[in-house]
Amino acid sequence: MTKFTKAMNDVNITIKHNALATYTFATHQVKHHFCQQCGIYTFHESMVNKAELRFNLGCFENLDVTQLQYEIYNGAAI
Repeated sequence: MTKFTKAMNDVNITIKHNALATYTFATHQVKHHFCQQCGIYTFHESMVNKAELRFNLGCFENLDVTQLQYEIYNGAAI
């Protein structure tokens, strides 16, 4: 997942064959979106601002994620 967020209104998401599924965990506060065909976790609403999204960069066409700088994020420690 990306560390940055993008406003929903600034994003154009193409969903083919009704493949997108939505799941909410325990508190049902944030919508998490998955591909129903392959199971990849594509994006979710920001926990801080529901009008913003965070993305799995592996879902972007023509983006080599191995060339990006990164930092390890310990989500379990939140």
